[in-house]
Amino acid sequence: MDILECIKTRRSISVYKDTPVEEEVLLKILELLDGHLRGQTLSLSST
Repeated sequence: MDILECIKTRRSISVYKDTPVEEEVLLKILELLDGHLRGQTLSLSST
C-alpha cells in the first residue's frame, strides 16, 4: 500500500472511558482554549 492510498483510506477508531472528568480539569481546558482563541500562548503547566 502506498502512502496516498493509506492516507485516503485511513479510519480512526476511538475507545472512550466511562469515567467522569473533574470539573477543575474541564475549567482549566476551557481557560486554555479561551486564551488560545484570544491569541495567547497555551501552557499546560500549573501556575
